[in-house]
Amino acid sequence: MKKDWGFRVLGLSMLLFGAAALYWHRLTPSEEHLVLGDGRLHTIVLVCLGIAYIVGGTLVLLRVTMRLGAAAIAVALGVFVLLQIPGSIVHPAAWIGIFEVLGIISGALILVERTGEVPNDRLVRGTMLLFGLCVASYAIAQVVYLQYTASLVPAWMPFGQMFWTIFTTIAFALAAIAILTGLLRVLALQLLTAMLAIFGLAVWLPQIVAQPHLPGNWTEFAENFGIAAGAWILVDWLHVRAQVSRSQRGPEESA
Repeated sequence: MKKDWGFRVLGLSMLLFGAAALYWHRLTPSEEHLVLGDGRLHTIVLVCLGIAYIVGGTLVLLRVTMRLGAAAIAVALGVFVLLQIPGSIVHPAAWIGIFEVLGIISGALILVERTGEVPNDRLVRGTMLLFGLCVASYAIAQVVYLQYTASLVPAWMPFGQMFWTIFTTIAFALAAIAILTGLLRVLALQLLTAMLAIFGLAVWLPQIVAQPHLPGNWTEFAENFGIAAGAWILVDWLHVRAQVSRSQRGPEESA
């Protein structure tokens, strides 16, 4: 994995996420109509969120404004999550989409911390816990919707669709344990990033090519790489913290 590229993936995924919101006035999950209705207010709010995603993603990609862009992404996605909560009570399956968005928010929050003048360890610990719980939810979701998940696996892959569904479910579960406990955390995040990237290219990109008119394919593709960006950003942050720790120990050990 190339270091310090996670923010680029996050920025690009948010540009796509925002473009989808502006074009279709709909995102996945799409339970916000229970709060906003289906009229003009719904359209206005999603257009505003779409603009916020694009602005935030652009600011992150510019790098010098990364902190501001990451904060804008976290706030805009946070508003979107709040709009989904009433619908998730009526339709519990919507919680899957909420945890997917929270995975993206985790990466944005780490960028806010990394670019701050004073390290905020509490924010980092909370974000690591949040991301670990999100990854655990992905494993649970694949168990609950095992057949649907299997249907997304390309039929041409060896060993069959169910094999890869079970394999990735176990991988999500093990990654969640590693992230939450700290045991082999960096390796787990690296492998998780690679697995999510493969998902995006092998599952969602062919869906876009086959059915480009469906907004869900575009938003799932953007969400997939947004979560991958979150894992990648966490890896980059852990590398930076390790380097800082080694540099601080250096003078003491040589004294």
